[in-house]
Amino acid sequence: TDGDISVDASSNGVELQDLTYSWGSQQSGSIEDGGFEVNVSDGNYTLEITAEDALGNTESETFQNVLVETTPPELDLSRETSEGWFSSHDISVSCSDGGSGVEETAVFTGDDRVKEWRETGETSFNISEHGQRTFEFRCKDKAGNVQSETLSLKIDSKAPEVEGFTPEDGSEAVNASTDFEVRLSEDSVLSGLDTSSSDLDVSKGSVSNVTSEESVLSVDLSDMPFSSTITVNGTLADNS
Repeated sequence: TDGDISVDASSNGVELQDLTYSWGSQQSGSIEDGGFEVNVSDGNYTLEITAEDALGNTESETFQNVLVETTPPELDLSRETSEGWFSSHDISVSCSDGGSGVEETAVFTGDDRVKEWRETGETSFNISEHGQRTFEFRCKDKAGNVQSETLSLKIDSKAPEVEGFTPEDGSEAVNASTDFEVRLSEDSVLSGLDTSSSDLDVSKGSVSNVTSEESVLSVDLSDMPFSSTITVNGTLADNS
């Protein structure tokens, strides 16, 4: 990638007159302040550094097969799940680089923290952080070039959590036509409650109607026997 090369030269007590570099026919010039900027097209080069002191003595050093690469790697993402809510997402990452080669692939969270990284270009990441979040996938080659792509993922990794009931647990003299409501933690049902997969049962009578609106589950108790102690239990499932 574009960058700087630092050079250290000494002249054994004689003043250093000149310090030059050459990338063949692509780029050459004087080295000032101990370094120079690399500004050549991608490819393999022979780099020659020449130092000359005030007496005209010169010495050169040659570096063979210096690879200059400014082209970022190619990055492709795919996922087994769709764009809806899931308990986790498996993201397959394919990264390739025809120059210096792939150094690493990584996934970053929204606050630019590294969640996970691998020293390979072909890998997969399992994302299970709860909530709707944006993740950035990055691939870096050995020359330091980076290619990135972002995905917004909907993840509901929590089971439905009951916060309370209406009427409250143990209430007496409840009108038989009053719905029984189960209040759920909103954060635990981000994907919504799946009433078809939720299984509720009552100790007397039957569950005649189950509805779900946001994080409240309502059960119609209108056909329950009068003056009865009723226990409601069962399993709740969300859409993830």
